Amino acid sequence: SEPPLAPPPVRRGAKPRSAWILALAGRDDDDPPRALGVVGGAILVAILLVAGSLRLHRLADVPAGFFCDEASIGYNAYSILETGRDEHGMAFPLYFRAFGEYKNPVYIYSAVASIAAFGLDEFGTRFPAAAYGTLTVLLAFLVGRRLFGRDAGLVAAGLLAVSPWHVHFSRIAFELIALPFYFGLGLWLLLSGLARGSRARLVLAGLAFGVSLYTYAPARLFVPLFLAGFAVLFRRDLARDRRGAWLGLAALALAALPQVVYTLRNPERVQARWTSISGISTEAPLAESLRSVAERYASHFSDDFLFERGDPLKRHAVRGHGELYRSLLPWLALGLVAILSQRARSGWLLVWWLALFPVAASLTRETPTATRTIDAIPVFELIAAAGVLGLGRLLRARFPAWPALARTSALGLLLGLPVLLEFRSYLDAYFVEYPIVAAGGVDGFQHGYRDTVRYMERHRAEYDLLMLTATDVNQPEILALFYGRREPAEYQATRETGYRVSIPEEYGRYPEGAHILYALRPEDLRYFQRYTPRLRVVAPDGSVSFVVAEVAGRRPMLLDWRVLGLLPRGDGTPPPDVVDAAAPGRSALPWKAFRSPLANLDLNRLFADQAQANGGNPEHACAYLWTTVEVPAAAAGLLTIFGSPDPVTVWWNGARLSAFEPSREFPSRSPVALRPGANQLLIRSCENDGDWNLQVALGDAKEEPLPGLRLDATVPEPPR
Repeated sequence: SEPPLAPPPVRRGAKPRSAWILALAGRDDDDPPRALGVVGGAILVAILLVAGSLRLHRLADVPAGFFCDEASIGYNAYSILETGRDEHGMAFPLYFRAFGEYKNPVYIYSAVASIAAFGLDEFGTRFPAAAYGTLTVLLAFLVGRRLFGRDAGLVAAGLLAVSPWHVHFSRIAFELIALPFYFGLGLWLLLSGLARGSRARLVLAGLAFGVSLYTYAPARLFVPLFLAGFAVLFRRDLARDRRGAWLGLAALALAALPQVVYTLRNPERVQARWTSISGISTEAPLAESLRSVAERYASHFSDDFLFERGDPLKRHAVRGHGELYRSLLPWLALGLVAILSQRARSGWLLVWWLALFPVAASLTRETPTATRTIDAIPVFELIAAAGVLGLGRLLRARFPAWPALARTSALGLLLGLPVLLEFRSYLDAYFVEYPIVAAGGVDGFQHGYRDTVRYMERHRAEYDLLMLTATDVNQPEILALFYGRREPAEYQATRETGYRVSIPEEYGRYPEGAHILYALRPEDLRYFQRYTPRLRVVAPDGSVSFVVAEVAGRRPMLLDWRVLGLLPRGDGTPPPDVVDAAAPGRSALPWKAFRSPLANLDLNRLFADQAQANGGNPEHACAYLWTTVEVPAAAAGLLTIFGSPDPVTVWWNGARLSAFEPSREFPSRSPVALRPGANQLLIRSCENDGDWNLQVALGDAKEEPLPGLRLDATVPEPPR
């Protein structure tokens, strides 16, 4: 009878025109599996050394920076190590609360051991990713050998060792990287347990699949669907040992039970996370929702995603490279031909896997995504390995006189040389260009916190208050905890990070006169009249990530206004009734009083309710801002305007000032003469697209606050 997992033999008497397909789809007589041997063992060790080196080399510094999710995982693991509780004081939680969601436990508990060994730093937190990644390469060999034989396993492992998709996430402390390992472990144990008649392996397979459910949310859909397909394809093998199959299923159910209980007890937590990422609208027609899901599903098989650019989020992929090497494409095609021609269960299992991997991701909004499709690893490499072996069989059938070494060398050149060329390009992109590209920005790795927080901790005793900017950042509190190595027990008791986080334009959040050390973005410095830089943290691209500065006087910003808008752009000349608005009781225009809580006047937000047709984002329109500046005596002043690069026109006491060209980085200034009593300031700003904001400051000639200055932006009564 046929061995449990062996493909059927090649059909005899086929027509000559299909002989090449039969050769491609055939199998070796001693597959599966085949003894590893000395040469095979040496090759496998070499592959694992390459895989480990790629995943450990400069692990603490590439990617440059440390994302808030990584810091959250690291600090929670540290907290468990020190106190047995997470950052919120929960003892050994099943799921870890962070940033409005709940993180899966497997990676965090794995990081406890590595942080105990290496300390609370980037390497200690990222090490489990590198370890899981390297071990998954070994599992690719074991699964490939079980499905198609030793050589297929070696090819699959070699391809996965250098895969951009897998290398990338084997170097970041994201919980998702544990999914391919535990799923691959479960699959290997299941296949080998059926082949060997080992109930112990079937039970261990159930436990491994159960653990995979706690690695990353998509596993909760992918794993059950995959196992359902497996049960259909291998129903005869499962029937040979019903008790072993039921024991394995019981082990899976037992492992999944805590998750089921947690979900039933906390449905609002599960629902909240699903609502935040769901791509299915309950208000849209069913046909439209299904079409949207189908489009998102198909996007994961696109050339752009797989071979050209990969995941569009720069934190998730290297620009200029797809998730796979393009040189794999012909081998994937050959592999599919071989698999579909064989009609063997092992091949159809890979087809089922290939069909399933985008399912969970297609139900969410942001697609294509390399994170929520991490369950694709290593199916592409296994299919490509089937293609390599198929071509090897074809060469043996067509050129039987060739020595085995010649055929192997030909295959090695056909597969290895193109992959090596792309791999070389990827290494340059990842280790040279990627640290520069992905260091900064909210969609990058938040470079600069390590040097910033460690400097501020060294000088903590010298200041009344340590502050972190909230400009263009993600969850800076957790990075302060991580790099400050805040004692977990103390933090659990006080909930104090030791830092105050605020956007510098929100003046009311920090006291006047306090001795403050503030970590700021360079553009934040505009809000301070006096500051002394203590440290500049430079990003890999040469830009400044943070300026750590002593801050004192704030720039005298104007926060009281009356506003009028939205208006057509016109020719730039204010109509008489706009000018007349300065005189109480003379204008019937709908001015509104506006007291800004921030130094930044966000006009997009202010006029959002008047731009509903454009999603609340005003474009190609103008607005006027008016205020009265009162001073007790004549003075020379300096008017300063920052903001989005939109056209701005300014009138001071009815006279038009020289052109203002505001930008985020550089102020636009003009001297003004203040007369005793009331002075009128009128600003016209016109939106093009994108951001629309202004920051307006008025001080003396040295930009110091003007003594006795008072603003009056009272909206005048309309004429009777």
